Amino acid sequence: MNNDNSNTSINGNLIAHYKFDNPDHVGQDYSENGNDGTASGTKLPSIQTVAGRSAVSLAGGEHGTSYISLPDDLLKEVSDQTGITVSTWMHVSTAGSLWERLFDFGKGETGPYIFLTRNFRGSCFAGEDLVADPGKSFAAGEWVHVAFAVTGTKGGTLSSAGPMMYVNGEVVADGMISQTSSGTYAKLRAWFATFEDQVNYSNNTIGKSQYAADVDFGGSLSDFRVYKAGLTQDEVIEIMCESLTDEEIVKLAKDKYLTFTSSIITKDIELPASLMGGKVDVSWVSSDSAIITNEGTLNKTVQSAQGVTLTAVLKKGDSTVEKSFTVSVLPEGLPPYTLTIDGNHEILDVSEVLYGLFYEDINNAADGGIYAELVQNRSFESFAFDSYSHVCGVHGTSTGRNYTPLHAWSGDTDKMTVHNTGGLNDFFGIEDKDMNAHYVTVADGATINNRGFADSNQHCSMFIKKYAKYNFTIWAKAEAAGTITLQLLDKDGKAISDATVVEVNGDGKWKKYGVDSKLVLTGSETVLGQLALTFNGEISIDMVSLMPEDVWGAGVEERSATAHANYKGNSNYRLRKDLVNALVDLHPTFLRFPGGCISEGSHIWENVYDWKESVNDIELRKENYNVWGYMMTMGLGYS
Repeated sequence: MNNDNSNTSINGNLIAHYKFDNPDHVGQDYSENGNDGTASGTKLPSIQTVAGRSAVSLAGGEHGTSYISLPDDLLKEVSDQTGITVSTWMHVSTAGSLWERLFDFGKGETGPYIFLTRNFRGSCFAGEDLVADPGKSFAAGEWVHVAFAVTGTKGGTLSSAGPMMYVNGEVVADGMISQTSSGTYAKLRAWFATFEDQVNYSNNTIGKSQYAADVDFGGSLSDFRVYKAGLTQDEVIEIMCESLTDEEIVKLAKDKYLTFTSSIITKDIELPASLMGGKVDVSWVSSDSAIITNEGTLNKTVQSAQGVTLTAVLKKGDSTVEKSFTVSVLPEGLPPYTLTIDGNHEILDVSEVLYGLFYEDINNAADGGIYAELVQNRSFESFAFDSYSHVCGVHGTSTGRNYTPLHAWSGDTDKMTVHNTGGLNDFFGIEDKDMNAHYVTVADGATINNRGFADSNQHCSMFIKKYAKYNFTIWAKAEAAGTITLQLLDKDGKAISDATVVEVNGDGKWKKYGVDSKLVLTGSETVLGQLALTFNGEISIDMVSLMPEDVWGAGVEERSATAHANYKGNSNYRLRKDLVNALVDLHPTFLRFPGGCISEGSHIWENVYDWKESVNDIELRKENYNVWGYMMTMGLGYS
């Protein structure tokens, strides 16, 4: 192993170092700071050798089964001035829950906290999430190094700060926040301010979540470290290499860091002399130095195309490995490709109906795009499949859905209680328990917000126009009569519409409000905004919807003979007029829907697009998950 401790800057910021190599003291801290952990749970973690590496193995299972408790003052020296980094090697061999925690440091479910999941989603929470999420899974059955580094703002003096995620030394998610994004930058500063009260980070664990509903992490961890610094990429590589042999380092450099940008060379090229921040030396050998030298210098007198092999020799200590690239060297002025077209030699006519449109829900092209719904996660059914990778096997059997019912909702979320019995699922007699199973009960006096289809920065994303009208509907029930006050707000909480009140009956029965008597909000500014709901009385809600009134087909459309009839006959036929017109302007001869990958699905049969789940009333449509990493409401469907 490369136990080179020459980087005193890194080591001076070490809070805790758990090598997991002592079976008699699982949580031994090697940092000399005395931050020993305690093996905890009903199935105590144990030290084992996993794939050649000494590690702690955690059994997984229900909350509290197998984890390591860390000192309640572990993060006492972390601040906005220092930043924080947590790094470890992870090995998993089976599928698990998306929300299993590698670590979770904080106070409890209400936050604040910082955590990292087995899919390497890193979150800093103090009222709202600041995340670094690669949005993809990583290989099982092998050791993977991960580092979650959060740079502090140093009192607001840095132009950018925030979370970064590194896997095997490479950046896989960049959550850095520019000072120009003042609202989000301020939230980062507010999160770091929570470290001023040590009580906020007194419940610190490896392998267990702050949330009692989350299962424990099942897998193995090695070389777990905590730093009072937001480490750079070079520093992350430095600590990663400390637990690798020279042979492993050069192999990693070859497989992950050494690439060649082009197979065609027309001028001198710069060949890297080192990789991984200078950890690995690289020398080059040309198979024909008369054409191109070992240093990448091209012979300018070359008259014709020549094939050359450039071989990189990677070296660290006594370990070397080679990697070759075959390239074509062309003389200056000779184009790499030649296309000859004989305009007088027609072979086939291009079909008049060959040109058309391909429409698939990618990057929220449907939900948050042409489908006019402004509320994200309107039905509280946001989820990801529990197993969504090759581990599902040849039978493609689903192991269930992991729900995040409050996704995209903010405000007084601690006053929202999620239920999965007695909702619209039961009201409509739906047998499929994964269809519209969840709803929420909101406490008296609470205000909750939805910013629309925001990305990970969670900025306000509802496009509100001055004088435009927006129709609101909601399913609600209450044991005692109450009201919900609706209003549109800007990012600072300033009103950008009038207020409307929903009068909810007190008979304990579900009812859809906004149908018999319209509930309308009128924009007072043109701005990106959010929807706020304020509750007078305890009320249960589901299917919260806000649609622009001026949608495609709301009136007679000169460019469509059927749009207005569809609008009047189908309450879900609500499409953004600007985007429909943009598609019409392309003059397609056909429309391909719902797309390719979405039709095929991935990994499990339940993920395959089923048109029958897109034609009923929206309350009876079953949400699905797509390969682009988010849930689809199926609001945009075949009806």
